[in-house]
Amino acid sequence: MKAPEMIKHVLVAVGADLSPGALSAGIARARENGAQLTLLHVVDSTPWWALAAAEHGCGDVLVAIDQHAHAVEQHCKDAIERATLDTPAQVLILRLQHGSIGRAIANAAEELDVDLIVIGAGQESSWCFWRQRTSDAVARCTGRAVLIATAPERARQERTPQRPAIHAHAS
Repeated sequence: MKAPEMIKHVLVAVGADLSPGALSAGIARARENGAQLTLLHVVDSTPWWALAAAEHGCGDVLVAIDQHAHAVEQHCKDAIERATLDTPAQVLILRLQHGSIGRAIANAAEELDVDLIVIGAGQESSWCFWRQRTSDAVARCTGRAVLIATAPERARQERTPQRPAIHAHAS
């Protein structure tokens, strides 16, 4: 029986939603294995929806995307500080040049020679059925181990609005 390989470097992909499930799972895996930790946020500076808004004089959208990237970076730095790991940890912000965010994460994992990629499961969108989840793209584009983490229950409840109960009345 082959012994499991030791995890020496964990890459956590942190999305615009701050990926609470991925962050906690990645930090836990790094701590358990005494592994180096890299938190990566890929910024799509020109997403399709922002380009559509820019056509209508909403150039401030691109500024807001950049400001949000800085907020995510600070959140990641704070998470590393709170984790008090005994191993090296870093935050990387990667500007998407071309291709998909999933492919950019997979390429970064190759360049950094990580042993484990941790990414959030993401949410399905009924109106955007032709797009795949970023976690699926990462898993498809890499030969490295991928852990797809779900959000903690509290975070899921905060994102999911409660639907009002439907009452049927018999006449």
